[in-house]
Amino acid sequence: MDIITYGKVVKISNEIKEAREDNVTLDARLDKIALGSITTVKEKEDLPSPSVPGAFYGVTVDESNQNLPTLYIYSDGYRRIVGSDVSYNSNGVLKIDGVNVMVYEHPAFHSADILIDGEQNKAFTSQERLKLSGIEEKANFYEHPKTHVADMIVDGIGKKVFTSIERNKLENIESEANHYIHPDTHSADMIIDGATHVSMTLSERRRLSVMDPWNAISDLVDYTDVVTYFAFDMQGRVIRQVVTDNYTEQIVTEPLLTMPISTDGYTQNDSFLVISVGEVHRLDGQVFVQLPTLVDVIYQYDDKGRLDSKSITRMAATPIQTNFKYIYDSLGNRIAVKKY
Repeated sequence: MDIITYGKVVKISNEIKEAREDNVTLDARLDKIALGSITTVKEKEDLPSPSVPGAFYGVTVDESNQNLPTLYIYSDGYRRIVGSDVSYNSNGVLKIDGVNVMVYEHPAFHSADILIDGEQNKAFTSQERLKLSGIEEKANFYEHPKTHVADMIVDGIGKKVFTSIERNKLENIESEANHYIHPDTHSADMIIDGATHVSMTLSERRRLSVMDPWNAISDLVDYTDVVTYFAFDMQGRVIRQVVTDNYTEQIVTEPLLTMPISTDGYTQNDSFLVISVGEVHRLDGQVFVQLPTLVDVIYQYDDKGRLDSKSITRMAATPIQTNFKYIYDSLGNRIAVKKY
């Protein structure tokens, strides 16, 4: 069976009749023609049974109507449409009262190129579809303002927003400042003199460290008749002082904890102080000879580097030992010396 579509089909039985009775031409009543489709068959016996109520059928050779093309409508059976001279002319054309009327049905599919824009709806071009494909769902037309408050910004992966508290903190940090933690200990070489406090060199410390010892023994010996040797710790503090009656000054090459087991490395007249026993020895060319000692002073310091105590032993027929204890206040000032 062939499907023939049409755009306007005459409501044949009533519309034409009303047009004639009202002396109105058929063309004036065509706006009442309804949309629909006509299924054509060759003979009446080819009509489907049952059919869809309200469906139109065209029989091209109708034996019951002098083998003429005839229109039928289905409603609990087929009923021939009468009341006017209506016949099937050709594919897509009906003849109504001698006038050919084009029958048209919009195809299920066709190219969009035949569409034109209407007042409310518009055709869609390929360029517009391509543009639309690159727009996310629910996207809207948004233009970012030139300026806006920072409150609408959230942290990203690489960059973060800046709060008012952080800005105030930054304003109090000097330019090119860094995160610095002063070490618990460091070399004194990095200290420079201030307005009220000054740094002390190693030479100054050594000079200062011997001021107490000289004062302590000034009433014991005649400076012109003795040679004084000092032993220092790693901080440059005097830890032992030995006064001899040797009138020829000797250079102590190093302080030693114990006597060396060999003379290797020493030359004649090399002298050294053995801290553990408070003795000065000199190489006479073959062996180490102990120099006579008049005074032996031993110094001890507290964990803050302050002189804590000292003992002075005067060598004679009967050695005499004098001990001193130093007392400091909370500010590190020496406030008393205890002698016993």
